[in-house]
Amino acid sequence: MAFQSLHRGVLMKAGGSSAAIAVASITCFSTYLADRTSLELGRRTVVQTQQRFHHQFSALRQQVDKLCIKNDTSKLFSTTSNAKVEQEAVKKIEEAAAPATKASTKRSFAEFYEEHLEKNPLPTKMITGSFLWSVGDAVAQAVPPLAFGSDKPFVYDWARTGRCAFYGFFIHAPASHVHFNFLEYLTNRVGVTGLGIPVFKTVMEQFVYWSWVSNAMYHGFMGFVQGMTPTEIWKRLEDVMWDTQKAQWAFWIPVQLLNFQFVPVRHQLNVVLVTSVAWTALLSVWYPPLDEEIEGTEGKA
Repeated sequence: MAFQSLHRGVLMKAGGSSAAIAVASITCFSTYLADRTSLELGRRTVVQTQQRFHHQFSALRQQVDKLCIKNDTSKLFSTTSNAKVEQEAVKKIEEAAAPATKASTKRSFAEFYEEHLEKNPLPTKMITGSFLWSVGDAVAQAVPPLAFGSDKPFVYDWARTGRCAFYGFFIHAPASHVHFNFLEYLTNRVGVTGLGIPVFKTVMEQFVYWSWVSNAMYHGFMGFVQGMTPTEIWKRLEDVMWDTQKAQWAFWIPVQLLNFQFVPVRHQLNVVLVTSVAWTALLSVWYPPLDEEIEGTEGKA
C-alpha cells in the first residue's frame, strides 16, 4: 500500500511522457524495494532476497511496457531508441539497491552455517564433527584433574585429541550422516507416523544396529591407532562394550526421543555432537580414568 500511494504521486508529477513515467516508476519502485529488502534480510537468506528482487524487477519491466503501449509509445525495453532511458533506469535500480546489497553480506553465523549445510551437507558435518570431537576430548582430559585432583602435573595429550579429531572427521561424521538419512528413509518406507516416529527411530538406533556399530567403531579405531593387535582390540571390546551400552541407553534414549521428534534430519547429528560434550564430561566424572588408561569408555549415539 505504501508503494502504491507513492507510485501514484510520482505518476502525477511525471506528466504524460511515457519515458518520464517509466523512469519515475522504476526509481520509485527501486527505492521502495531496497527499503523492503533491508527490512526482510532478518528473515530471508541472501539467495531468497536476490530472487525476490529480480522477480519483482521483471514484473515492473512488463508493467512499464504496457504503460508505454497504452500511451501509443513503443516498448521501453525493446527498442534501441530508448536505450539511454533503460540504462538510466537500470542505474537507478542498482544505486537504490546498493544499501540492501551491502547489508545482505552481513550474515549471522547461523545463516552462514545453514547455507553451507544445505549446499554441502557432508563436508560441513565432517568439519563440525572434527571440531566437536576435539572439544569433547579436551573436556574428557581436563575434567578428571579438576574434579578429583592429582599429585602429578597436568600434561595435555595433543596426540589423543588429534586422534579424536581424525575420527570425528573421517569416520564418525560420514557414518552418522548416512545413518540419520537411512533412518529417515526407513521410517518413511515402513510408514510410521506421528509420535511413533521418534519411538521407532530410537529403538532402531539404540537397540537394533547403530549404537552397537558406533561404539564398536570408536573402540576399534582407538585401539588400532594405539597399536593394539586385533586380539587386543577384541578383548577391549569385550571389557568395555556392555558397560558402554548400558550407560548410553540411560543417557541417549531420552535425548534421541526429543531429537527425533523436534529436530530436522539435517541437524540431528549436530544435536548429538553438542550433547556429546556434556556426555563426555559426565563420563569423566563418573568413571575417572586410571593412570594406565588412555581413552575411556565413550559412547555416542
